[in-house]
Amino acid sequence: MPTDVTYRREILTEQPDVAIVVDALRKASNAVQPSDVIDAFGQVMRRWSQPELFVTLSTRGLPEGRFRVTRTIDSRSMSSEQRREKRLQDTWRMRESFAVHDSGLLADIISVPEPQILTGLDLATDPALGEAIAGICSCVAIPHYEAGNALNWAMSFFVNEPARDAYPIDQIILISSLIGKASGAAAALRDVRELNHQLESHLNEVARVQRSLLPKSVPHIPGYAIDAFYQPSLHAGGDYYDFIPLNDGRWALLVADVSGHGPGAATVMAMLHAVLHAYAHEIGGASSEGFCSPERVMGFVNRRLCASLSAGTFVTAIMGVLDPSTGDLIYVTMGHPPARHKRGSTIFAMGDASNVPIAIVPDPSITCARAQLDPGDTVVLYTDGIIEAFSPHREMFGTHRLDEVLEQCTGEPSCVIQSVTERVRSFAQRLNQEDDQTLVVIQRNR
Repeated sequence: MPTDVTYRREILTEQPDVAIVVDALRKASNAVQPSDVIDAFGQVMRRWSQPELFVTLSTRGLPEGRFRVTRTIDSRSMSSEQRREKRLQDTWRMRESFAVHDSGLLADIISVPEPQILTGLDLATDPALGEAIAGICSCVAIPHYEAGNALNWAMSFFVNEPARDAYPIDQIILISSLIGKASGAAAALRDVRELNHQLESHLNEVARVQRSLLPKSVPHIPGYAIDAFYQPSLHAGGDYYDFIPLNDGRWALLVADVSGHGPGAATVMAMLHAVLHAYAHEIGGASSEGFCSPERVMGFVNRRLCASLSAGTFVTAIMGVLDPSTGDLIYVTMGHPPARHKRGSTIFAMGDASNVPIAIVPDPSITCARAQLDPGDTVVLYTDGIIEAFSPHREMFGTHRLDEVLEQCTGEPSCVIQSVTERVRSFAQRLNQEDDQTLVVIQRNR
């Protein structure tokens, strides 16, 4: 809102010289390619300097005294369109294709890493420039510094000596260096964007492979309603769940959480999937004898992963074997948050079978426990991304809030998942979650 304070205002862009510079800065601020920067500042530089021969060179990555000529623009032999094409050439990507030189006038210039003006030149040819140097009388050479080192140079060659009073060398040095810096930044930004795009593609592929290891759908078990929710914090994560039908009609259920996040955790998750299904193969299929004892399965998984994973990487898991005909659930917890057992409005923590996480010790003592699912009961398996979601004030969601949600819910799997995930999102107030989140909900209907 305008104020009633009185003052005088002078719009500096009403001055033609200032307007040209500001226009160049505006254009350069939108640069996505190095050539955009050069194009933006071209008009500024051409006001002061219209050399017959313009040369850029780079010493980056080369031994002292060696250089590559990355751009040569000869206004005496090139059309305006050819000159523009040369100016906008992406020499950052082409640098390695240019020949390396170590002698001649340019080698002499770069031996002194300071801005300089050369006069009295009279050369017929040059090792790097060839006959383009013929007729040239003077040169203004400006180094572009990186970390204090002159890694790039801009050199303007003239057939006459530049008039010092009409040639603001201090401004030319500053703007030339600005162009070099801004062009390099645009090149780096472009490279980062391209690398990010490649990384995004790789991560999407990791996520696709990981999701292919999860169940395509939840099982249909007469008398039970089952649903699952899986949401990695990044493209891929370390959470895992599975349902394995056993030969005698029972079902093995698993929810696991690999330490860490991202592709590394996803890799371990794939290993867990392979080991678990290798166990079924080793015992001749998902036989009741092999899977009736969850502690036996977890012992096998622990031995395999303990021998394969690096120190500091571990897996928490809860595995159960459900007998649908009786509602009997025998389960084991490997350092994992206790499942919740909802009966009416009462919530029980299934924490009677807590053991050390997988891949901590080679041969731990593993104990299991039992729970009875009566008609109307619901069991909720989850990973710590649910209860360890943080509010903006760094308060943890916790099991008490999870239990509050379950108390108010019908217990139907769809209701549980919707209620819990909405409450967690509302509590965290974040678009991006900090940890992977998984829920597996089983309700006995009859």
